[in-house]
Amino acid sequence: MYEIERTGIIRSERLSGEYYFSSLLAEAQRNGLISSKDIDKIEFDCFMLLGERTNRYTNGESSSVPVETAQGISNSILYTLGVALKSYPTPDDALNALLEAGVGPLYVKGRRLIDKKIQAAKRLYASMLKNMVVVDNLTYKSTLRDGIRGFFKIYDPEFSAQEICITADYPTFLPINDLAGIEYMHRYIKSLYYENKFCKLFPDSDIENLLYGYSEEYKHLVINIFGLVLTNALGRVMLGKNPLGLSISKDEAAHLEERLSRLTKEQIGEAVHQAFAGLCESLNIESEPLREYLENALPEITSIISIACEKRILTSVFIEFAYPKDAAEIAFDFGQKMNPIEYNQILTEINDCRYTSDKIAIIESSVRSLADLEDILLDASFTDAEAYEVFGILSVYEIAALAKKYAALSKDDAAAFDENEEKLRNRLNQYISLQSDEKRAGIERLYKKIKV
Repeated sequence: MYEIERTGIIRSERLSGEYYFSSLLAEAQRNGLISSKDIDKIEFDCFMLLGERTNRYTNGESSSVPVETAQGISNSILYTLGVALKSYPTPDDALNALLEAGVGPLYVKGRRLIDKKIQAAKRLYASMLKNMVVVDNLTYKSTLRDGIRGFFKIYDPEFSAQEICITADYPTFLPINDLAGIEYMHRYIKSLYYENKFCKLFPDSDIENLLYGYSEEYKHLVINIFGLVLTNALGRVMLGKNPLGLSISKDEAAHLEERLSRLTKEQIGEAVHQAFAGLCESLNIESEPLREYLENALPEITSIISIACEKRILTSVFIEFAYPKDAAEIAFDFGQKMNPIEYNQILTEINDCRYTSDKIAIIESSVRSLADLEDILLDASFTDAEAYEVFGILSVYEIAALAKKYAALSKDDAAAFDENEEKLRNRLNQYISLQSDEKRAGIERLYKKIKV
């Protein structure tokens, strides 16, 4: 049997994702589905809820707050109600729930849904971090590691549920519009998760060489890495080449320009979709959510290629690898150490924890320099497996710096280490040996250059 999709009078495409509650009421009024009396009651209930939330905000000490604060709490209430109303199958169902259940119960439901979204976003974020590309783009690293983590620390679902709290400087390939609060952040993390997952199909070193080909200043640019990788991978398939090679020479790009310039935009779109099918087959991409995300990116890539063909600049769209000039040394600063009292408190907390995940959580929230983390690795009662978990949250630069300081990859045992230092050295050596060929090669390359 076929499932019949339910529709209603209110058109969902006319509603705002960010201001769902207000737009639903406006559309209900426009369609004659709600009376003035109903509107008055809803507004009164919202006003009463604002009073209750304001009282909670001040811990019962005052019934008045600055206008800006009151407006923020009011927006938070409307956002939370919108989250609850979005959970119904159709806008008509959402309106009926509002009229029947009332503002108070819907607010409670919205808060519960927001808490669930926060936990879902945190789980997705943990998975996303494991798939980060090892490249030195500053915006990419600072946003994905520090920016998003900062959001979870300061996001206030009680009184500022609609706020994003941080500037998401690193752009996703597909823009995220008409969302706010945790809904925006969950979509943002989800997009980055799929973009990273695709990029990790390619060696990190190749992606870095692609980015250098795009610009020698790529480290300081605000660019989307995924878009560059996907575009070149599709171009390789169009050339009849293995997409894993990733690089496209100037001559190859000129050949594609000559070929594609004869086509209409619709025909270029067909060529891109055909290349996408070949890409999925070649890279064995079977995950439906990942395939869907990639497919949603194809219209934008088609547009980029079509415009470039019209202007005869396709050689600037498809990128040839470039290689950074080898620096003699890379200076690495371990950072400042915290005061001994604070350090000992953190060390005690870590040693008292039963679960590795709790130990990692303390490190991520409290340890701010590699100098302090080095001491933790020396002093804490970690098992080998737990030490490897700690290494797993470090960048390849940090691993290479620690390895260099303790001569972990050196066959020369001349350096004198005490028992704990020798243990850390052996653990680093073993951890590096267990990494993928690409990551191990990256660490070894940095190990030769880094100065600590």
